[in-house]
Amino acid sequence: MSLIEVKIIFEIGKKLVLNGILKKSLAPLTIKRLLMNTPYSTRCYFFGSKVVYLPINLTTGEEKSTYELKRGDIFYWITGKSIGVALDDIRFPQRVNLLGKLLGPVEEWARVKRGTEVIIRLEE
Repeated sequence: MSLIEVKIIFEIGKKLVLNGILKKSLAPLTIKRLLMNTPYSTRCYFFGSKVVYLPINLTTGEEKSTYELKRGDIFYWITGKSIGVALDDIRFPQRVNLLGKLLGPVEEWARVKRGTEVIIRLEE
């Protein structure tokens, strides 16, 4: 990878792998903290039909935070201590740190059941 991007890999269950790119310029401190603790073993949950989130129990503050998310955005939900993926455009009810973008089709998350185990890996 490069000095400005980090690859994120979501290993969902035993069958599905999705990739994304995190841009350090969007939230450098949050991404640095994420890299220090990779990999993460968690489970996926849904916020309606527009967001999937993965609790990782990492505490970090606001960093260029926003409410507005576009389809495919990867973000850190500050109060939820979770990494999330926007499945559709949404105005999230709480501020989040935008991190990057999912590279694969967002629709793949729709096949995943609530509570499915997910391993999250970050690679510089």
